Amino acid sequence: MTEVIGFYTEFGGYLNIPALSAKAPMIPAYLLPYTSGFFTLSPDRKINSNSIGHIPFRSIVAYMDWIGIDDQERFLEIIRSVDDEYVRKQNKKAEQQSKAGVKL
Repeated sequence: MTEVIGFYTEFGGYLNIPALSAKAPMIPAYLLPYTSGFFTLSPDRKINSNSIGHIPFRSIVAYMDWIGIDDQERFLEIIRSVDDEYVRKQNKKAEQQSKAGVKL
């Protein structure tokens, strides 16, 4: 799932380009609730000039209640796991760009 999130985060705005959309990974049906939840909740995270934070717990809980997720413990575990990986990669990328003098 992290590969799917990574691809769509990196190239999602460019999927109208045929060569790129052909490389887009298919999202298996069983992952759709998680990928949809991740992308829906991502704007709730705190972002500052050189790093991003995690999706707030209260946002995930509100989303689960709103959507009607039955296995909330499992949903929370998966979203938090993917979010941890996403935050780690994005902050590492931002740190590297900062060292190279690239402004975000």
